[in-house]
Amino acid sequence: MSAVKRAAGALLLYVLTSVALFGGPILPHPSSWYVGWGTDPGTHVWFLAWWPHALATFSNPFLTHSVWAPSGYNLAGSTSLPGPSLVLAPLTALAGPVVSYNVLALLAPALSAWGAFLLCSHLTGRFWPSVAGGYVFGFSTYEIGQLTGHPNLALIPLVPVCVLLVLERLEGEMAPRTFVVLLALALVAQFSISTEVFLTMTMFGGLALLLALAFFPSRRPALVRTGGLIAAAYALAAVPLAPYLYYVVRAASNHPIYAFYPSFYSTDVLNFAVPTELTVGGRLFAGLTRRFSGNLSEQAGYVSPALVAVGALFAASRWRKPATRFLLAFLGLVLLASLGPTLRFRGSTTIPLPWEVLTHIPLVEYVLPARLMMYAFLVLAVTTGMWLAGFRSSPGSPRRRALVAWVLVVTGAILLLPNLSLPVWRTRADTPAFFAGAQYRTLLPRGANVLVVPYGDRGNSMLWQATTGFDFRMPEGYVSVVPPREFAGWPILKTLYSGDPTPDPERQLRSFLKAKGVSDIVLVKGFPGPWDQLFERIDPSPRDVGGVLLYRVRPGA
Repeated sequence: MSAVKRAAGALLLYVLTSVALFGGPILPHPSSWYVGWGTDPGTHVWFLAWWPHALATFSNPFLTHSVWAPSGYNLAGSTSLPGPSLVLAPLTALAGPVVSYNVLALLAPALSAWGAFLLCSHLTGRFWPSVAGGYVFGFSTYEIGQLTGHPNLALIPLVPVCVLLVLERLEGEMAPRTFVVLLALALVAQFSISTEVFLTMTMFGGLALLLALAFFPSRRPALVRTGGLIAAAYALAAVPLAPYLYYVVRAASNHPIYAFYPSFYSTDVLNFAVPTELTVGGRLFAGLTRRFSGNLSEQAGYVSPALVAVGALFAASRWRKPATRFLLAFLGLVLLASLGPTLRFRGSTTIPLPWEVLTHIPLVEYVLPARLMMYAFLVLAVTTGMWLAGFRSSPGSPRRRALVAWVLVVTGAILLLPNLSLPVWRTRADTPAFFAGAQYRTLLPRGANVLVVPYGDRGNSMLWQATTGFDFRMPEGYVSVVPPREFAGWPILKTLYSGDPTPDPERQLRSFLKAKGVSDIVLVKGFPGPWDQLFERIDPSPRDVGGVLLYRVRPGA
């Protein structure tokens, strides 16, 4: 079987696996159901629609005035998915952004596994061991956690591909110029998917290079030369990325600091051995894992006892090889980093850790340590593939040992399976008929600034706006965890977000509506809160249409 056929076969296996695990409830109704839960998927649906819309209307795609209107928002400071958005633009135009989101979500594990397969295949030359290694990476606890709502963090095939490019250059299989061009293209693509992954890949790629200098003294000249070529690739990538980088710097200079985030979204040390409810068997430990900080999406430390055993056996059988010690050293540093700035045990903080120093470095301070488990699973994928491949290359190894090895790896893969009984893998799009149909077109002026309740991340207003083709603007949004500075100081936002009263809410609301140029209020019927009392002074006779109440904001309100 040729290399191309093997690669195509592996990709097909991974796609079928992803569809079998996550596509069942989605495929019959891909425009009305989507993969994931909460309001994060709706935001990424919005992103998939935004970039094609902005370019088609000759708008600046980095600055949007469709949300947080009229001041707008710099999307370079969020996870706006420009690369996948443009790749999927024809599908978005044909079938809508929800369908595009589902395609992206279902392909993310498969493509990520495939990227690791290519790396493992290069290292082992064996098909099935490489398939197993790819699965460990592409269907890891990290991957299935991010699949619940963060496709930008789930789509990670370029991380192992970049490692593969570096290895091929070090081994002399790729010319320097070709290497620089291909790595630059991979860097541009990764930046267009997730700037956070781009940053952490750069950090841990640099760490890996330093470790390699220590563990492979005979290869230091080649490593130094390759390091120079990597720097050249970054410089080349910066040319097409220059506009994006400009807006990233602008966004970073105006972004508030979330000092509690790195600690809150860190791996609990028990999570390495104990699965959460997201994973098969995790409900047995629910009483313990519910004490972990963060949420199910970010509790990605579980690697399963079987894969721990695989790593230990790999280390024991190949300890004398520098590559083994290099991989284990890198794995140990990644696991330490994933614990964050403070060690957490059963949800309680204990002692400070080295990551505390990095929380004071610009941009790095926003990295969530729990997400670094992606690099741990990449190491586990490589060690799994290499360990399985080693049995055939050793003629004296009995077949029984190889069979036991495969049983152990398959057991590890089974223990990583998602708990499909949880409702987090599928959500019905709750778009009111007012937005899904044509009513809004006749009742809302095109381009009107419309206050939608549920407000911001309390509902799916981003998704609803995307399905209308951005025919209206909103003085709200969910492109970041906090509102921009132009909105953060308004007391009425407390009421709009939570429903809790503020002093003199009617006056606060009127001032807010006037300052932001709001012309209409759309309240989804049945949404709990003091909305009738709050909005009736604005319009005592709202229009009941398409599952919403439409309040007109009178001039001079």
